[in-house]
Amino acid sequence: MTGRIEHIEPETPDTTTLVVGVDPVIAAGQPGQFLMVTRPGLPAMPISISRYHPATNRIELSIRAAGPATATLGRLGVGDELGLRGPLGRGWPIEAAQGRDVIVVTGGIGLSPLRSLVDGLLAERDRFGAVRLYHGARTPADRPHRPDLDTWAARDDIELGVTVDRAGDDWTGPVGVVTHLFDAARWDGREAIAFACGPERMMQATAATLLDRGLRPERIYVSLERHMECGVGLCGHCQMGRFFVCRDGPVFSLAELGPAFSLEGI
Repeated sequence: MTGRIEHIEPETPDTTTLVVGVDPVIAAGQPGQFLMVTRPGLPAMPISISRYHPATNRIELSIRAAGPATATLGRLGVGDELGLRGPLGRGWPIEAAQGRDVIVVTGGIGLSPLRSLVDGLLAERDRFGAVRLYHGARTPADRPHRPDLDTWAARDDIELGVTVDRAGDDWTGPVGVVTHLFDAARWDGREAIAFACGPERMMQATAATLLDRGLRPERIYVSLERHMECGVGLCGHCQMGRFFVCRDGPVFSLAELGPAFSLEGI
């Protein structure tokens, strides 16, 4: 299948969101799923679907320029076409959050794969308990999806905390790693569920903090999408023990992953 870029939204110095018109099958995907995205002369790349617009058959792909291929995608223009395969993978189990407090923890571009989950939580807000979102970025300029952050901050039915590693004179918010936002939190995690996406060490630190807060491993979900390459479990690049991240994930609970999650390079 192909999709055509209809709008481009700069996010940070190295991240761009492409609004893409797609087949209805793709627009009906689930939060946390991904697409294999291609362009002539480029390898297929796994890109998470940042937001769905099923009523208009559009999706959003937020792409960070981490190498030559993703940098090329970020330089495309309105009207350019993309080759698309998907949606693929197992997404966020939003149904498991029904009736529970929800904790969403993101680092940098890790906010993108969780935007559609937050959309789903807020669309049926009465189905869930307290919703808390904690986001960390390197600097204030590296915060993606700032209009969303502003919108969520203005609501009274979601708690939002944002921190940066390094701040300039114009930043008056918290400074430090994202888990520092938990320090003053008074909630009890024993009946909560959590979803996290970001750099590996950030997710490992987040998981440890959440466990200390009383969350059980089967209710802490992480996305390991950065390990994927072929998208269908053939190349073996994303294998973790008995799992292929692209085929069996990219979303897993800590209970599923077991000790493998704490190993460097996993």
